[in-house]
Amino acid sequence: QTLVFTPPASADINGCMITVSVTDPCGRTTTTSLRTVVICDFTAAFTVTNPSCFGGSNGLINFTTSGASAIGTNTWNWLKQGTSVTGTGTGNQISGLSSGAYNVTVTSSVNCTATFTAIISEPANLVIAPTVRSYACFGETGIINVSVAGGTMPYTYAWNGGATTRNRENLTAGTYTITVTDSRGCTASSVSIVTGQ
Repeated sequence: QTLVFTPPASADINGCMITVSVTDPCGRTTTTSLRTVVICDFTAAFTVTNPSCFGGSNGLINFTTSGASAIGTNTWNWLKQGTSVTGTGTGNQISGLSSGAYNVTVTSSVNCTATFTAIISEPANLVIAPTVRSYACFGETGIINVSVAGGTMPYTYAWNGGATTRNRENLTAGTYTITVTDSRGCTASSVSIVTGQ
């Protein structure tokens, strides 16, 4: 007859000795002791959330772990590729990340590890390029045409004085400031000067 003993789950099983004693109906006893061995079937799956704006540092890496050795609280450490910047922590989220490639090692409570590389990307810089047409004669007006690149569309526009269109016409001489906001709340501003008689 074969006796199978399944020990209870534990977060501290490294180096444990399990002793099993069996006594038959005649009173004979046999005892066997075995040292436990941790089988590391620990894996990690991750998702990333990129920074909202160019140059931002609100990127995230979220990960989940699986396997019989995925018990207790995870610890993690990371190294940003091409730099000496590192970080450590506990749990299943790494926050405060700027763009770059991160080599991440996750360690379970029984010292099994899983590694992965996560790429954090940022949107292109929000850039405003105004084109100004001033005027030379009395009775004429100026024009400002604006092109916008980068960020995350769609954009909204706000001029000093309250206008909300991208381009402006019928402008008298003066200084005009436009602030562009993208769909993720990133902003850029530009100042244009219209000259004339």
